[in-house]
Amino acid sequence: MIKYWTKNRLVFDLLVPLALIIVLAFAFVLPIYNSVGEARLIQSIYQDDKLDFDIPSPSYAQINELETSDYVESVFPYYYTKTSFKSDTSTKDAHFLLSDSFDKIDQTMYCSARCIEKLESNVSNPLYVDYAFAQDLGVKLGDTVSIVLGASKIEFQVAAIYETNTYYDGGAVIAKWEGSQKDAITATSPNLSYSGAYINATDVVACKQYLNSNYKPMGRLKDASEFATEEAYQTHYNAFMSANYSNEITDFASKKSDINSKVAALESSARLSVILATVAMVAVVLVQDLVLWMRKSERGYFARKKTLGDSKITSYYVLSSLVQAIVLIVGTIAATIIASKVTEFYIPSATIDVYEFTLLGISVLVAILGTIANIVLSKKIRE
Repeated sequence: MIKYWTKNRLVFDLLVPLALIIVLAFAFVLPIYNSVGEARLIQSIYQDDKLDFDIPSPSYAQINELETSDYVESVFPYYYTKTSFKSDTSTKDAHFLLSDSFDKIDQTMYCSARCIEKLESNVSNPLYVDYAFAQDLGVKLGDTVSIVLGASKIEFQVAAIYETNTYYDGGAVIAKWEGSQKDAITATSPNLSYSGAYINATDVVACKQYLNSNYKPMGRLKDASEFATEEAYQTHYNAFMSANYSNEITDFASKKSDINSKVAALESSARLSVILATVAMVAVVLVQDLVLWMRKSERGYFARKKTLGDSKITSYYVLSSLVQAIVLIVGTIAATIIASKVTEFYIPSATIDVYEFTLLGISVLVAILGTIANIVLSKKIRE
């Protein structure tokens, strides 16, 4: 019986499930992980931090005023620029944030909930990078990257990697604004003021009302000494104070609402791929078994065995199902692992595990259904 199976069915029991797995990997498994990864990418920044508003160009005095107001929990001021980072092997232009308020870093996109990995020990010049930056520049924890500001070369050490900062196109990195780095940057921009600040509000409605009605980016107000006449300065001052800056304020709650429909569509796409993968696996396995069962050569062979009273007909089909099951299960595990590595998106291991177990469960279910179908078909031959 085994000899007959090896000669007439082994190739089909190996190659058909294997081909099925390869098709599933590209047509369903990878799209599932891409959908899940993209949904996580655009959503995590708005659900894992404490961001309520981003305001433009606050003065130092405004930061202090906001932090003492009743409707603000804390303020994280930052300086923003875009510069070129260089590693040992590559160069990348990136959005670069600096701040002297790292004690409040956990209210930002670089909060612990979004941290992928972090150095255990402290370093003197830490750079917190996101997943996109690390992938593009080819750096890992502990690697050194550098920038050039004016005549100064400043080196940083990658101290932590976070999920991609999608608030900035292409991601962003952040460093402490202190010591020699702060001195070098200040030397190139003597009149440096904060570029912006993230606000964590205790009363979002009251904070939003104040910002939209009263906030002025005082960091942009020029000094009277920069104008030739008092009249020119007054013209600048009046224009500045009468302008409305509410369109420059980011309301993170509104942005979160905007992306909910896109996230829902991506999650729906992932679920649909799971359903289609299930249907495809069941259909291919059952059709294969039925087609092989209907072959004249096989039916004739078992007709002779039945005449001789051979009781191993069922074991032949069970063996066939067992080989199919092994290929399906091992292939599914391999496909999910490879897809999770190949996808361009960062996906938390817990999310990957959910889909790995789901797809593995489906392959086991298909194997069971195939076994049941083969047992039924074997009984039909013995009748």
